[in-house]
Amino acid sequence: MATLKDISKETGISITQVSRALGGFDDVNAETRRRVEEAAAKLGYRANLMARGLKTGQSGNVAMVVPRQLDASAREVLFEVVWGISAEFSRRGKRLILHVTAYANDISVYDQLYRSGGVDGFVVIGPTVNDPRIVQLADRGIPFVVHGRDPSCAHDFVDLDNAALIGSMVSAARKLGHADIAFLNGPADLPFAQARARGFDQAVKGAGDCRILNAPMTFEAGHDLTISLLTGKNPPSAIIAGNLMMAAGVYAAVKEAGLQVPRDLSVLAHDDGLEHYDPDAFDPPIGGTRSELGAAWSALASSFDRRITHPDIEAQVTELEFEFRQGASIQPPRE
Repeated sequence: MATLKDISKETGISITQVSRALGGFDDVNAETRRRVEEAAAKLGYRANLMARGLKTGQSGNVAMVVPRQLDASAREVLFEVVWGISAEFSRRGKRLILHVTAYANDISVYDQLYRSGGVDGFVVIGPTVNDPRIVQLADRGIPFVVHGRDPSCAHDFVDLDNAALIGSMVSAARKLGHADIAFLNGPADLPFAQARARGFDQAVKGAGDCRILNAPMTFEAGHDLTISLLTGKNPPSAIIAGNLMMAAGVYAAVKEAGLQVPRDLSVLAHDDGLEHYDPDAFDPPIGGTRSELGAAWSALASSFDRRITHPDIEAQVTELEFEFRQGASIQPPRE
């Protein structure tokens, strides 16, 4: 079986750098990593994870715990989250374990998995305010990183600036003259939705008839909320949807009402870069903000590696960038 020493001899790269390249460490440049990976493939190298565990005291396993019952939007996103994070940890010589629980509030499983020695820590997704998972993991000193954030405490997380994200869409609508704007937001008790609500309120500055409607971020919610807005008193001239699933429901409701986007209603939405939701496939192509979920995986894995290597460091905060695209779904409101 080929060893790190064999790869070092093949490439002329030190054993230490070979080890770090195969381990996915960020301080190894792309060219070195490429040479090491090519040599490893050529020589048939396989990492001895059992030996590594005996040496480091780590299993190489990272767990993600999810409840069996998820709403439609969460199920839609979960596959891409698991796929992306698993691929990134695999590149770094680790394995992602998906553990499904019967109940959403079952936090005892975290202790059980960690104390058994089967996992080195956790990736937490969909945090709430005063999230019991985060509180327990922090109290126990168990390594974890969060996709999203719980504003009630300090912890390692990777997230968007959700307030600025929504603010940029409101600003784009207001520059075109829209004063009556409706924002279809996620559930009101979730931190990301609360941050987006703050961003919306700051951006509208009390102008016109601007309102926030909270609901699960699904096609059905987008459709039903839009129908109620269009048939109610003082329909908005623009709608901002929290994601493209909601936006698809908005488009369907507009068509059902015999109206057109953007002639009768301008629409913007946030695009997470989900495989089955292409903003250019909307008719007309939808504008708004975009930040691909895939940009988070490397940052999450790096944050987890730092926490494992330096357990006493301060909480590491990573805010991902987003971009705004105009699209063809927004124009000045009709007189």
